[in-house]
Amino acid sequence: MDKRSIPVLAEETGNGLFTPLDAAPWVVPSSLSLVEGNLHWTVAEYPTTATGDLTEVGLPNDVKWRQRLFADFLGLASAADGSVLRFATHWGLLGLCEHLDRLPSCPLCSRALPGSSFLTRGIEPVAGWRRFSALALSLVRVGVKLRESESVRASDWKDVREAVVQGRVGEMLDRVGFFGTSAITPEVRLSKLVNAMWLQSGGATLVLDWPPDRPTIQFGEQKWDGLFPMMGVQLATAIVSSPEIFVCSACADPFFRSRRVKSGQRNYCPRPDCQR
Repeated sequence: MDKRSIPVLAEETGNGLFTPLDAAPWVVPSSLSLVEGNLHWTVAEYPTTATGDLTEVGLPNDVKWRQRLFADFLGLASAADGSVLRFATHWGLLGLCEHLDRLPSCPLCSRALPGSSFLTRGIEPVAGWRRFSALALSLVRVGVKLRESESVRASDWKDVREAVVQGRVGEMLDRVGFFGTSAITPEVRLSKLVNAMWLQSGGATLVLDWPPDRPTIQFGEQKWDGLFPMMGVQLATAIVSSPEIFVCSACADPFFRSRRVKSGQRNYCPRPDCQR
C-alpha cells in the first residue's frame, strides 16, 4: 500500500491545475479490545513500530479510498460495537475521553492524548465514536444542502444539536444559546461547529516534510490520533467542494456518486427502499 496516503487538500498552480497535498500516515496501537462498551488499548512504555506495539497506517493517493474511509466512518453512527472495534483496529483511535469529548478540549478531563509520555493504557467509549460519527453525518447533511441552496429542515439542525450536546463542550454551547440565536447565519453556525469541534480540536495543521526525493507540504504529522483530524478535513472537504457527495431525497443521508443530476432533480442513494 502506498503510504503517501490521501490528497485531502490542494494548492492551485500557475497553469490552473491542482497539486494534491500529501497526508502523513499515523500510528495505531497493536492491542485493542472491546470491554463493556469501551475500546481498551495497551502499549509498552516506549512503544514503536519496531517493537510491534504500534502499526503505521495510511491510504493510497486515490480519491475512492478517501471516499470509502469517510463513508465507513459515517456509517458508525448506527453500527454495532464490534463494527467500531474493527474500524478502530485498522484505522486507529479518535482520542476521546469518558465524557464523549475530544481530548484535551474536555473541560472536565486532565488526561493527555494517546501517545503522550508514559501513557501505556487507556479507554475510548464506543458511544463517543457514535457521537462524532453522527455529528459528521448531520453536518454533511446540512452543509451539502446549504451549498446546493436547498432548504434545510428543522429536523436536520435538531440532529446536529443532539450530537453536539452529548459532550460537555456542546452543552456549554447550547447553554449560551448557540443554536437558538438569529445573530449568525446557518452557514456561519455550521462553519463554527466544523472548525471548533473537528479542525481546531483535532489539531489539523500543515507541516513541511523533506524526504530524500523532494520537499513536500503535508497535512498533519505522524501521531496516534491522526484519524480524528483526517476525518475533520474530509468533513470540511465534503461540505466545501466534493462534487461526488449528495444528500438522498428519501432518507436524507449523504452518499457518493460520480454523476451529478440536473438542477432541481431529486437525488436517491443506492438503498432499495430509496430507489422505489
